[in-house]
Amino acid sequence: MNKINILVIEDNRAISGLLSLALGKKGYQVFTAFNSKDGLKKLKNTPFGLIILDVVLPDINGFEVLEHIKKIDVINKIPVIMCTEKNLVGDIDRAIQAGAAGYITKPFDIERVLEKVDSILKKDGALKK
Repeated sequence: MNKINILVIEDNRAISGLLSLALGKKGYQVFTAFNSKDGLKKLKNTPFGLIILDVVLPDINGFEVLEHIKKIDVINKIPVIMCTEKNLVGDIDRAIQAGAAGYITKPFDIERVLEKVDSILKKDGALKK
């Protein structure tokens, strides 16, 4: 089975490292970006099965990145999980309306994140049930 590529766009290196380690142990191939610009560049060069996208980034916020991703035909079908400390209902609604497949808030339980990733990939057909 080919590994599914997951892109983690998260400026907090500790959180990025935790996600990379946990997803890697589950057999996913993980790529990281610490800002929006680098994340968007990686999206052009590698096929991804899922993106975990922080909302608060040092350059462009995650909502704007999500809206940008959804406008590009080649990558707009990639499921995106928004990950943030912001857990306001309006933010969650904004993420879902912009096309996010899921929303997780920090601090998070890594097991619940892994379950959400697996669930979204199964629903998307990228991961066998």
